[in-house]
Amino acid sequence: MEETNCGYTCMAQNPLNLEQFVTSSQIIDEADQGIYLWEVNPDSWAADADVAKQTAPMKRARTNVSRISPLASLRCPNGVQSLSWASQSVLVAGCTDHQIRVFDMERQKVQASVFTNHKVATTLDCNFANESQLVLSGHEDGLVRLFDLRQAQVKQTKVFECHDRYISQVKINPQAENVFVTCALDGLLKLWDLRNEQAPLYVLKRQTGANDEDAKLFGLGWNGASQILSGGSDSHVSVHSM
Repeated sequence: MEETNCGYTCMAQNPLNLEQFVTSSQIIDEADQGIYLWEVNPDSWAADADVAKQTAPMKRARTNVSRISPLASLRCPNGVQSLSWASQSVLVAGCTDHQIRVFDMERQKVQASVFTNHKVATTLDCNFANESQLVLSGHEDGLVRLFDLRQAQVKQTKVFECHDRYISQVKINPQAENVFVTCALDGLLKLWDLRNEQAPLYVLKRQTGANDEDAKLFGLGWNGASQILSGGSDSHVSVHSM
């Protein structure tokens, strides 16, 4: 995997085809296409893991590394900040030129594009469970925007005033399609209902023993439907049970 001169800064695995994933970079030079589609065989990873296990006593175990070429590349102007699959064949990209682009991966072309009011989509998540093709985008201005890909012209349908600072991640609950959680550089986690953009359901405070006011949150994830994991600049991982 060496198809970019700028390094990969975002990646998304296809939830319905785990052998397939996409990569891209925040900076794209003239030699780069922008978004690359890859396919790998998990059996090769398993064999590789066995080799690593056999040589565990060594500090640096040599493994069988295979170089693969991308299945396809899609031209995307400027860079890409975030990627998320909306369905098995539809990919959504948050681009640094303030556009959210929707790609038809079967036809390998742009299906739709929407301007995000001069704010880069720093993180994306899609309601993949029922393929409703609803997309949430978190932005550097602290807002979360909701887009419906089923419309003939993709438009913003709701705006959530979530945080005072850059949103680092947004995640839809895997078992409750109307619930999502956000985290940001203001150090807060907030739980929201898609049907109510007026106020969050809960504001969650991390308990780390450190100076919470200075902690920035960089990432989060759902553990099932009732637990949220978060990590940030304080080098702690917090678990919140709902």
